[in-house]
Amino acid sequence: MRQKHTISIDFDGTIVEHRFPEIGPLKPGAVEAIKKLFEKYDIVISSCRASTMFNPKGPGTSPAYKEMVKFLYDNGIPFTRIDNGTEGKVVAIAYIDDRGISFNDNWDEIARKL
Repeated sequence: MRQKHTISIDFDGTIVEHRFPEIGPLKPGAVEAIKKLFEKYDIVISSCRASTMFNPKGPGTSPAYKEMVKFLYDNGIPFTRIDNGTEGKVVAIAYIDDRGISFNDNWDEIARKL
C-alpha cells in the first residue's frame, strides 16, 4: 500500500486566530477544509508551541502545547500526528502557514515585500 503524501499545517494564525499563548477562535472553514484534506493526505500539525523555548522540560510539556492538543481533539480536527519539535522541518509536499511566503523564483519580489 502506497503511503499518503504529507501536508504540514501551522496552528496559530492558520487553524485558529493568533492569540498566543491563549488559543484564539477557530478560523472559518478550517475544520471542514482539514477534514477534506485528511481524506487524501497525512496531516502534520506544526506549531511554535512545540519549540524547546516553550517546552524546556522536553517535548510536549508546556501548557500551551497541551492546550493545543486538547483543542484539536475537542474540535474534531483530524491529524496524523503533531510535530513535537524534535525532528527538524517536517517533510511535506505543502506547508500551510499564515506567515509563509510562496517562492516561485521571485527573490526580487520577496525582498521588496519584506
